[in-house]
Amino acid sequence: MGYAANGAADQLALEMLSQSLTEAPIVIEITNARMLATELVTLVRTQGVSVICIADLPPSPSSKSRYLIKRLRAAFPELRIVMGRWSPVAMADESTLALKEAGATLVATTLAETREYLEGLVEIVRVPAPTLDSEPRQPLIASA
Repeated sequence: MGYAANGAADQLALEMLSQSLTEAPIVIEITNARMLATELVTLVRTQGVSVICIADLPPSPSSKSRYLIKRLRAAFPELRIVMGRWSPVAMADESTLALKEAGATLVATTLAETREYLEGLVEIVRVPAPTLDSEPRQPLIASA
């Protein structure tokens, strides 16, 4: 799930993240509505979310996001909470420690860092696709 903490810019950033994941078997459902922390907790519970990505772009203060993270962590100890503070270096937070102490699993400063983390959560067994010209293989039978 994706949640934009502060409006249109955060929403657009989440959509960019979602577009960057088109090659991976990951779908980010972005909530369009502004909601209170209790409403977000209820939504995460009813949808059975295992990962939430909160976008809160600098230079906005991260206090609202810290509060959301604390509420989510208290309600869901196993939930992966990814905090997107995506920005150019000149606008980046001096420290991400407060967000991590609030309970964020990851505080990412770039979309690429977030994408890599999310892709790392997916375990895929890759089986080569059969070719049209190959003959069906006979099962191997071991003799005793």
